Amino acid sequence: MGMFFSFRSWALWRVVGPLLAIVLLLGGLSAGSLQVMSAVRAYVAGESMWSKGQKDAIHDLQTYVSTGAPLYLQKFDAAIAVPLADRTARRALESPGNNDAVARAGFARAGNHDDDIGGLIWLFKYFRKMHHVAGAVTAWRNSDALLDQLIEIRNEAANDVALHDPSAATIRHWAERIGVVDAALSTLAVDFSDHLGKASRQVSALLLLVNLVIAACLAGIVLVHTRRMLWRRWLAETALAVEKERAQLTLASIGDAVIVMTQDDRVDYMNTAAQRLIAAGQEVTGRPLASLFNIAEQPVRGSFDADDESRPQLLVRPDHSSVPVSVVETPIVHAGEPAGRVMIIHDMTAERRLVEELAWAASHDALTGLANRRQFEFELHKAMSGSPAMGADLMLIDLDQFKIVNDTCGHMAGDRLLKQVARLLAAEVGGSGLVARLGGDEFGILLHEDGSATHDVAADVAERIRAVIEQSNFVYEGSSFRISASIGLVGLADSAGVQDALRLADVACFLAKDKGRNRVQEHRPSDTGMAVRVA
Repeated sequence: MGMFFSFRSWALWRVVGPLLAIVLLLGGLSAGSLQVMSAVRAYVAGESMWSKGQKDAIHDLQTYVSTGAPLYLQKFDAAIAVPLADRTARRALESPGNNDAVARAGFARAGNHDDDIGGLIWLFKYFRKMHHVAGAVTAWRNSDALLDQLIEIRNEAANDVALHDPSAATIRHWAERIGVVDAALSTLAVDFSDHLGKASRQVSALLLLVNLVIAACLAGIVLVHTRRMLWRRWLAETALAVEKERAQLTLASIGDAVIVMTQDDRVDYMNTAAQRLIAAGQEVTGRPLASLFNIAEQPVRGSFDADDESRPQLLVRPDHSSVPVSVVETPIVHAGEPAGRVMIIHDMTAERRLVEELAWAASHDALTGLANRRQFEFELHKAMSGSPAMGADLMLIDLDQFKIVNDTCGHMAGDRLLKQVARLLAAEVGGSGLVARLGGDEFGILLHEDGSATHDVAADVAERIRAVIEQSNFVYEGSSFRISASIGLVGLADSAGVQDALRLADVACFLAKDKGRNRVQEHRPSDTGMAVRVA
């Protein structure tokens, strides 16, 4: 799984950029402050060596005029070389053009550390006009003439023969001249040191002020940036809450059950319709889905011709109650990895009831509730397509007095008669066959044989049916009618197909009517009368 943000993401830099800039600015400010303070410290150290060089040079020169020893002249030259080298460096920096190399060499000869020389040059260039720094530089510059006087005294003293064996008067003369220069240099050295100390304190105060101002500005920037981030976060969280509430209201208003599951098939969310559907009376979040219900297959009832495609799914609850449903599942994928799934369950109770009613209506007679001609022919075809060992017989039944009842008492009486006969036939046949109304006052019966029964059994059933109909009495609005039926019986083994079986049964039924009605006529291939009718 990759990072949520790429380093090239503009959104990432919008958040991190200002904070990173603040850190870098503070780091740069700290580094600059350290550089300034380091340069000030280098100047203090350099001033110390500068003052010491002057003091040593005056002391050596005074010793020379007191003793006349040439060694002290050499010491004087070595000591005076320090302030002279500093003067060379300062003059190089004050001259136009880039003379940093000359200044660096001068500061090095004056004994300054190599790491401090860069700070000395930088501070002189950029801070020499600062009030106290300018005062220190002025004192430094005013010492140039005194150094020249001191060198001139040294040269004169070196050429004075009287100093080879000096008298008290000679020593006093030279000491007075040296003392005047010493007093002036001491005053300038104090002035230089005083200005340099004040400059150090001024620079420190200025840096502290700048640091405080910048820190305050940075704190303000951080505060504004943080407030903006918090405001955006609040807006995002508010928008998310609104969208979540809208989604929950939308899901709650959906009539279908919506269930969101985690990757391990535990319930993460369930809308109100889903809670009603599975009859969940307690908190279901986090529970395994299998503990709430399971999905099974269930065929559609009401049709003799149900196939696998008309089998909706069945939601079975823990209490074994069930609801017909249709289920649609959609996987949840996050960053290319499965994160769960969404299950939408539609309650198919109404649709299934309608399908069953339509299936029943398509295969049954609306008046009597028996199978209709379409279903009867389907079952007849299925029986004739089966194993020859499982024989079957076909009966066609035609009511003899139906037209009299229908014409005398009306269609309502005729319909009632048909219902009465249908009940008689269904009760007599039971589960041994299929009873159907083929149209008008014509009924059909398909008797199934189990292999041990014979055609004579079918003949006995047909005779029993005839007798039951004859013995029944139809009464309508005070009028009583005797009814009877003519029955044609055909063994399916004697027919070449569905239409042939129906034709033979119809001919047999016609012969029963022709022979006086209220009788059973079996189809026999050897019957000449039947053969004539069939032909």
